[in-house]
Amino acid sequence: MTATPTNQSGNQSGGNSGLTPLASKVYQPPERVLPQTNGVSLKQWPRQLTTIYPDHMEFLAYKYVSYADYYTTAGISISGSSTNATPTTGTAPTTQSGPSTGNTANTSTSSNSATTAVTADYAGRPTANQRFIRGTPLDRIRLPVPNTIQFSDGPNWSTEPIGIMGTQLGAVVKSLESGSDQVATNLQKMAQGLQSEIALKAISGTGLFGSAEAITQGIGGKIQNPYTEQIFKGIEPRSFSFNWRLVPRNKEEQTQIDELIRAFRYNSLPDYSAELTPNGQASPGDNLSDRWLTVPSVWNIRFFSGGNEMKYIPLLKVCVIKNITVNFTPDNVWSTHLVDASQPAPVAYDLSIEFQEVEIITRTEVEKERY
Repeated sequence: MTATPTNQSGNQSGGNSGLTPLASKVYQPPERVLPQTNGVSLKQWPRQLTTIYPDHMEFLAYKYVSYADYYTTAGISISGSSTNATPTTGTAPTTQSGPSTGNTANTSTSSNSATTAVTADYAGRPTANQRFIRGTPLDRIRLPVPNTIQFSDGPNWSTEPIGIMGTQLGAVVKSLESGSDQVATNLQKMAQGLQSEIALKAISGTGLFGSAEAITQGIGGKIQNPYTEQIFKGIEPRSFSFNWRLVPRNKEEQTQIDELIRAFRYNSLPDYSAELTPNGQASPGDNLSDRWLTVPSVWNIRFFSGGNEMKYIPLLKVCVIKNITVNFTPDNVWSTHLVDASQPAPVAYDLSIEFQEVEIITRTEVEKERY
């Protein structure tokens, strides 16, 4: 007699007794992947930033990673079988051209010491932190904490009429689930409550008598109760606007300001590409060098005091730049100084950048992860 094959948990093959019911799954925030910044050239203002401004911000730019590219580079098949569930090597691009600012990080292939396991399960969808904060950043920028730091959560509620149906449907569903003999009674009550609504809809639909409210108000001085309720529509990702007044005091700081502004702008813009896939597979339009636009970089933003990350400022998720503005005449007067014998430069700059997180924030992440 041939033994029945079993799976790893001892259940018969093909059975589902070893599966966890979807309703019992509880979201567990994954371990946060920390950036690896060794060997990344640093652009900062002012020159002695940590001495003058111990409290500062750090901005790390990373290449956008699609879901398909993430699973490929992590050694995970879409079906769920994993050949390397815990990636230990950096997956940043081996060559990434950047602005000509002397950044030597764009060709780095340093290892990533992150130990966060990743899976291809639907419930194990990788977070933006897992997808993007991998390998060596493309750029690293430090600036003082600006004068205005504001966090705003945006739950989206909408006032909507649910009607008599919305107030009664729950009782009907509950009686159906419990097999109660009240099903017929509840359905009858709901039908009776809908009679007037159905009739008014039919009459007002002819266009001869106006709206249902106009009809009932004209007859009895009343309108039907719309039973309005606040309906939760989801939540918007958080947005942040940061503003700095940058004033160079010497040639070195002038160069640093120029380089960091160019780095912000460079990583906020797309580029042309002839190929759709990063591995160079043929795709429609490959004979056109500008057939596709690449996706701009994403950002990891952190707040520091000295060398320690601040714990009383909420963490930011991976962000994108929505808008960047550079004002070369912040005092509404064109004023320059000579950087060298022939090249004038503005005496001050106003830099404004709007970031937005790529993911929403949940209550669990606020409670357990300080977002």
